[in-house]
Amino acid sequence: MGVDGWFQKVHRLVHAPTLRENRRQEAAEQSALETWRTGDHRRALELLAVAGHVHVTETTDGAHSQIVAARDELRRAGRPTSSTSSSTWWCSTPST
Repeated sequence: MGVDGWFQKVHRLVHAPTLRENRRQEAAEQSALETWRTGDHRRALELLAVAGHVHVTETTDGAHSQIVAARDELRRAGRPTSSTSSSTWWCSTPST
C-alpha cells in the first residue's frame, strides 16, 4: 500500500523517498503485502485473517465490541493498546 490522494501528489512534488522494505512486519504481514501488490487483494486479506489480523463481524456494533474487548485484554497483559501498535483490522459485513 502507499500514499494516495493529495498526499500522493505532495509526495511526488517534493520527491520524497519511497519505502522499499518494511522490517517491522512479521512474516505473515510481509506475505500479505507482497500478495496485495500483485493485485490479489482478496487473497491478501485472507492471509491476514489466517494470521489473526482481520476479524469480520455481522454488525458495526459487533466490531466495536470486539475492539474494546481486545484492547482490554492487551491492557490487562501490559501490552501497548494504541491503534498504531497492531496491524489487526476489524470490519463488519455490508448490510443487504
